[in-house]
Amino acid sequence: MGAEPVVLLGAGGGTRELIALMRHAESCTGGSVVWPILGILDDNQALLGSRVAGIPVLGTLDDAHRHEGAMFISGIANALDRTIRVKVAQRMNLEDERWATFVHPQATIVDSAVLGPDVIIYPHAVVSSDARVGAHSLVYYGAVIHHDSVVGEGCCLCASVAIAGHVTIGRSSYLGVGCTVRDHVRIGDNVLVGMGAAVVSDVPSGCTVAGVPARPLRVPGCNALTTRLTRKPRTP
Repeated sequence: MGAEPVVLLGAGGGTRELIALMRHAESCTGGSVVWPILGILDDNQALLGSRVAGIPVLGTLDDAHRHEGAMFISGIANALDRTIRVKVAQRMNLEDERWATFVHPQATIVDSAVLGPDVIIYPHAVVSSDARVGAHSLVYYGAVIHHDSVVGEGCCLCASVAIAGHVTIGRSSYLGVGCTVRDHVRIGDNVLVGMGAAVVSDVPSGCTVAGVPARPLRVPGCNALTTRLTRKPRTP
């Protein structure tokens, strides 16, 4: 990262964590990597003028135009609104060059891997040979993306997620803590994978899956967020 100032989007836990990681990255590299944080933009106007983890809240997301010389990176994420990161990016309407990408120095990114703009790679994550991570995606602590896999834009791979080779994950999907995905599996857009799940077959867009092996929890046409799976009663 050069000397360009960075503006963070969102004043919640994700941004507080990102601030801590940026500071930790600077200490890990003896100051050779510097992230000069200019401030935070958040739509909660009550936060204007306050500080989050020592960083001032400068205004709402609509005030981005006031910071022409700055780069931007989003700390916003929400498992219940998995499209939020893409929606924020669309609202900001910035050129790709205005988005920063943060890779913690304790992460491993193979030279042939490709990271999109506004991607955050947390400590001990691995992005392997010829893997691709789409714009506005998050790859959390210890998550592993094996060779030739593709993660779509706006995805969230939580801590210790393991993606085998040649996996394709669509846009705005959220993979919970510790889940695993078998090689050559295709996961659609806006999919929620429960924590600890083992995904061994393709998952259509819009589904929620959980368990070992992962099975769908959301039934088409059902108003409930999830539908509990029940076993058939045993015959005497």
